[in-house]
Amino acid sequence: MKIAIIGAGKMGGALLERLLDAGFVSKTDILACDLNETRLNELKEKLQIEVSRDNKRGAKFGDLVIVAVMPKQVRGVLEEIRPEISESKKSLGAQPTLILGEAIIPADQIQGRHVCGRTGVDDID
Repeated sequence: MKIAIIGAGKMGGALLERLLDAGFVSKTDILACDLNETRLNELKEKLQIEVSRDNKRGAKFGDLVIVAVMPKQVRGVLEEIRPEISESKKSLGAQPTLILGEAIIPADQIQGRHVCGRTGVDDID
């Protein structure tokens, strides 16, 4: 299973390290996405993983997409990656799973109300 972590700051970075340490995912099957290039370079050097500043690339890459951004950024990230998730996976007949904080959301549910109340996301469509 390929995993993309969008938001590789403190929370996303810690999760990334735990997934690798536990052997849950190999270094070749994980992609860390963040806007902070310095942080991405740190992760790349420390963990020898692939990194990107492009969240859409992460959405295309991951069978499991973990959105580990600040609550005020969730709406923007979901709007940004929505086309990539729905289009890139349709031909495979499968949808990736999105994880937002403590809520797990099938990708086909990212349009609609109350996608993730814990982060303050309400209407995304």
